[in-house]
Amino acid sequence: MNLSSWIAGRRRRARAKSESGSAPTPVRVLFLFAESYLNSPWSVIAMILRYGAANGIVPLVVLGHHTDGVLNLGPDIEVLRVQLGGRLNARAVLELKKLVIDREIDLIHVVDSIPSMLTGTLLSVASRTPLVVHFHSIPRLWSPQKRVILRTVASLAGAIVGVSKFVRDGIEAQIGIPARVLTWVHNGVDIGYFSPTVDGSAMRAFLGFKEGAIAVVEPARFWLLKGQKDLVRAVALARRQNPAIELALIGWNDTSYVGPAASFRAEIEELAASLGVSDFVRCFDPDRRANEIHAAADIVCVPSTEEPFGLVAIEAQATGRPFVGARSGAVPEMIDDGVDGILVEPNSPEAIAAALLRLAADPSLRAALGSKGRIRVTENFQDTLVASRFAAVYRAILASSPLP
Repeated sequence: MNLSSWIAGRRRRARAKSESGSAPTPVRVLFLFAESYLNSPWSVIAMILRYGAANGIVPLVVLGHHTDGVLNLGPDIEVLRVQLGGRLNARAVLELKKLVIDREIDLIHVVDSIPSMLTGTLLSVASRTPLVVHFHSIPRLWSPQKRVILRTVASLAGAIVGVSKFVRDGIEAQIGIPARVLTWVHNGVDIGYFSPTVDGSAMRAFLGFKEGAIAVVEPARFWLLKGQKDLVRAVALARRQNPAIELALIGWNDTSYVGPAASFRAEIEELAASLGVSDFVRCFDPDRRANEIHAAADIVCVPSTEEPFGLVAIEAQATGRPFVGARSGAVPEMIDDGVDGILVEPNSPEAIAAALLRLAADPSLRAALGSKGRIRVTENFQDTLVASRFAAVYRAILASSPLP
């Protein structure tokens, strides 16, 4: 018997007995989030929580006392605060063990940060409750410490779930995790919030697009792998043939970047100046009106490399806007090239420029790609689907079945 089987044994036997000859019982899941703030992985957990009840998930959320941010959860979701801190806390683990046993929790769900993985793993072993680890990041960029921790966690976990096949395959190939514990569940998008009916005219004016401009928008953090430099160079090239093309870059400035300028955003602005396009390439701080940003665009372009998921792609599609992205990372999982978006070779300003010129010259193509994209997202990437797909993962673990 391996460690993961030992951990899950008591829960599996109890579940098999309770479900014998009857309909499946609800799955009680403890969502343990030990981060200091509610970051992007939390938004995916929130999707599971919002639609969990309809899929037989009974959630209990545990946050650290130090966790900041807006929960955006309904009144029916129980949230507890525990003194987790940023490091392992034996007292907290014992407190949580009692909670897991008293509440008859079936599974523990954590994200891929070191604090959450370590706390979740200790709690899983202590309470003999299966662990699900949800990965949102690029395996190639993980630190040696995180790789060692993941290899240990993998021997104990019921499932390691990537946000895309790209992430799942990277975990197997680069970290050496066995395929039997690996799967993926795509993120989702609220197709009511991101919709073709959203009015983007006020945002378009705010972003400074001139009347008659072909508005190209990249909503993404200012970071080396997001492809902003390639896009700026592409716009400079494209404007030689179509001077109506303008670009707005909207996002937060990643302070982890170390380069020749004060920040990566500063390098983008210096590049635009050197190419003589500063009047047509503008940078903005993040704006909470993400749906209006997409609605303001004629073209949404994020030519990032090694994208772990590509949320902007499905947001653009949901809004009915054509999306241009690099044939890299998980983006090809979101885009059918030439059908509901356009994919170009990564790190190629020339290829991006060609795609922008093609779309700028053909409003009917922009409309067709946007319409097909809306259909694709509605069928495959609605936020309502995330909970049902995780429910299938949870039930497979409890039934000792192969992961979906």
